[in-house]
Amino acid sequence: MASQEITPDLVWMKKTRETLLMQVANGLPEAPVPFFQRVREATRSFISADVLRAIRQPLMTTLSILGLLIGGSIASVSAAERSVPGDFLHPIKLAAEQAQLAFTSGRTGKLRLKTQFLGRRVAEIQQIVSSNLSQKPERINAAADILKRDLDTVKTQLHEVTNQESVGQVVEAAKFVDQKSSEAASALKTVKPDAPLDAQNKIGEAEAAAVNAGVQAIQVLVESHSQPGGENTITNDELIQSIHGKVQGIEDNIIDAANKILSSASSTNAGSTSSTSSLSIINVSTSSSMAQILDAKNSLAQAKQLLQEEKLDQVTDKLAQTVKVIAVAEQIAEAANANASSSLMLLPTSTSVSSTLLVSPSSTRAVSGSSTTTSSR
Repeated sequence: MASQEITPDLVWMKKTRETLLMQVANGLPEAPVPFFQRVREATRSFISADVLRAIRQPLMTTLSILGLLIGGSIASVSAAERSVPGDFLHPIKLAAEQAQLAFTSGRTGKLRLKTQFLGRRVAEIQQIVSSNLSQKPERINAAADILKRDLDTVKTQLHEVTNQESVGQVVEAAKFVDQKSSEAASALKTVKPDAPLDAQNKIGEAEAAAVNAGVQAIQVLVESHSQPGGENTITNDELIQSIHGKVQGIEDNIIDAANKILSSASSTNAGSTSSTSSLSIINVSTSSSMAQILDAKNSLAQAKQLLQEEKLDQVTDKLAQTVKVIAVAEQIAEAANANASSSLMLLPTSTSVSSTLLVSPSSTRAVSGSSTTTSSR
């Protein structure tokens, strides 16, 4: 029979079996590697273990906060969004914003998001002013400080975008910063009269910082307009309109700064005649500060003339110079008040010194005729 005539070779059978098993094994899908293991192995190829250890804790903290906000109830998320400085949930709100920024790609995207957050800071100030919250002045001052810090960050980010992105992206970013900083300055100007007296100066400082950010944005726009291809991204009329808004904002800042300086000096001179050294400090600083204010007014007048002549690049330089001069005037006055307060603390307890000498400029407002009274002394 045919079946009895064929006898397979045992060695051939063994080799054939091994070959078939190997081919079957190679054809089977590999066991899946866990996602986190793949991420860990990929990360280790370009980040050292020391760096991973350094960022692990902040990263886990951020993810925990995100988990709280994402996994929490709608009520708790809404409460964090509505929180203001002084509330328990406000640090979580700020941390969530930082997490959003961390996960936003590109310098332009980060700048746009950070600029949008300026509206939140202004809304927090408005919310506190219109509320019956305890420690209202302290909360307003804290909110104004956070807003000023965010404006500084926006200015830094705008500088980075200007140096590293295309003309079109730079113009769009600067326009957005100009728009949002102008909205912030306008809203702060409106809410300031309704705030407690000892919080109005902080709001004024935040308003000045918003105007300053807008001036930087205008500088960027003017420079971009003069570059090849930049003339098609923004028109002269748009630039002139934006500059007019900055001129008005700086004019208001000059008035506020002068009022703050004169109000402080008037309160001091009217309050005491016993501390000659302290009065001298205040009077000398008032003269120096008001000289700076006069320089700012002259610089702004020159900017207006340049604007009429449509010398836009020179206008923005003058506006930036004016903002710096105003800041110097306020710093001189604040330093003098601090020195005067320190001198008063060293006086004998028997010396009669009015408490008005220790009042900071933020607690007073200029009154009609204070300029004349102070300058005559």
